[in-house]
Amino acid sequence: MPRAKYKLTNLLLLVLLLAFICVISILSLQAEEASAPEETSAPAEAEINSEVEETAEVAEESAAEENTDAETNAEEEAEPSDTVESEDADTSEQLETLRKLALEDALIVNGDQHVSLAELNFHAALLFQQLAQVPAFSPDAQEYLDIELPAEEGDKPMRQVIRDLVLQELPGKYSVIALAQASDHQLSDDDQLVINNFISSLKDNAAAQSIDFTEFLEGHFGPGITEDLLREFVTSDLLESSYLAEKYHSYNYSDEELEQEFQAHPEKYSLVDYWEIKLDPELTDTEIVSATQALSEQKEAADFAKTAMQYADKTPDFLAQIGYDNSVEIEDFITEQAQKEKFASSSLDETSASWLVSADRQEGDSTVIQRENGNYALFFVSSAKDERQNYNSRHILVNYKGSREEDKTITLATIEAIEAAYKQDPTEEHFIELAQKYSDDSGSKQQGGLYEDISQGSFVPPYEEFCLAPDRQEGDVGLVNYEGTNYSGYHLIFFKGLEEANWKRQSDQSLRQADQAAFLDQIKAESQTEVVDSVLDYLLVGPATPTAAAEEAVEQ
Repeated sequence: MPRAKYKLTNLLLLVLLLAFICVISILSLQAEEASAPEETSAPAEAEINSEVEETAEVAEESAAEENTDAETNAEEEAEPSDTVESEDADTSEQLETLRKLALEDALIVNGDQHVSLAELNFHAALLFQQLAQVPAFSPDAQEYLDIELPAEEGDKPMRQVIRDLVLQELPGKYSVIALAQASDHQLSDDDQLVINNFISSLKDNAAAQSIDFTEFLEGHFGPGITEDLLREFVTSDLLESSYLAEKYHSYNYSDEELEQEFQAHPEKYSLVDYWEIKLDPELTDTEIVSATQALSEQKEAADFAKTAMQYADKTPDFLAQIGYDNSVEIEDFITEQAQKEKFASSSLDETSASWLVSADRQEGDSTVIQRENGNYALFFVSSAKDERQNYNSRHILVNYKGSREEDKTITLATIEAIEAAYKQDPTEEHFIELAQKYSDDSGSKQQGGLYEDISQGSFVPPYEEFCLAPDRQEGDVGLVNYEGTNYSGYHLIFFKGLEEANWKRQSDQSLRQADQAAFLDQIKAESQTEVVDSVLDYLLVGPATPTAAAEEAVEQ
């Protein structure tokens, strides 16, 4: 069965949370580098450990010098005036007021789910972080939030725009969380690890800036936020996403249903062979009609190309755009560029794709299609279901460390030593360990060299030829070499298997996404929401914002 993709447009806030986790995590991680062994022999695994690790020394940066000037300046600053003390007292009082207000209900979903202002601030802060790239409750952020943004019903302050988005998304979110809790859905160990890593990353970031952790949290997520509340909010987010993922994977479709989906939308799941030539942008409507008629009379691709060349776009800007370098005749270059083979119809504009895969389309048919950037002449050759299969694999990459032959010899000896070590325990688990130790591919090293759902044409030819060999079996391991302009080196490949044919896998995904979207639309439609405006009016309000009305709200 295909590996289903989980892609839902209604999970905006989850995506923002994960993006924020990535941003924070990057600040606390250090990249590890490994260099190749210098021996040309193929030692056993124990010897590899010694040789590779000895040559994998990473230069450590010296500790940053302390900013003594800043400390001296701080010591020399004058004592605060009475005015400053008064302002500090006002700010402290405002902050305490907002902390109390944050514990009030701002939203009630389905009558029994009470959502505090602190929790809505958390979600709104994640959204704002993506828009402005500054902590949501910093003084700078408070200025940004007053900027008016264009909207259909008139300009609105950014604060109001974010409020509208939050109210649009969160009622359905909390309804899903209620369903997850009612079904006793549990988070996995991996989910728990995500939560712990998120909290740890924030703590590391706060420590790196010498900021108290509570102060750090309030600056990012709002007054009243604590570590316990933050953990609760993140847990709810992941509970929702985990429950929806389980729901998404629960859908099942028969081969007949997948075939029906293909027949209904062949423009999404086909491969097409065709010719395409952009027409001169200066052609008049009358000339385009004449070109269309002349092209329709050509039933051979070569004749089509020759005729289309009379109307082709040969302007300098277009030629530069398609990479023309004056090495050949312009007509020859355009003709070479015109032929499209095994082209995924899903990558085309809807009009072109629909024309090419039409049930009555015959070889030799031609037309002129208007796109945003001009008119294009198309010539149809063939179309068929996309029967290509993506594949999954692990690999260990050892790059050449230079261009000399002795460097290549060292690289070959290294990869052969790793291969010999693998053969002593030929399991996937052992391959993962070796990849994490020795692979030069930073993109997959920590995942044990794993690449999943690799589309054909994505990897270098020797790699793909090994994985797509007709007799290839799951668990096969092989060694291939590649020498190119970007890098050169050896791949030790562990083949994990093929996906379903693209058309079937993509049809399955489309049906899942449609059913999941319908499920979420129903949840949202059935959600009953009560908004507490007197509290929600202080969404994203920080202590730098006047809070007289906030004090009144707390008193009430």
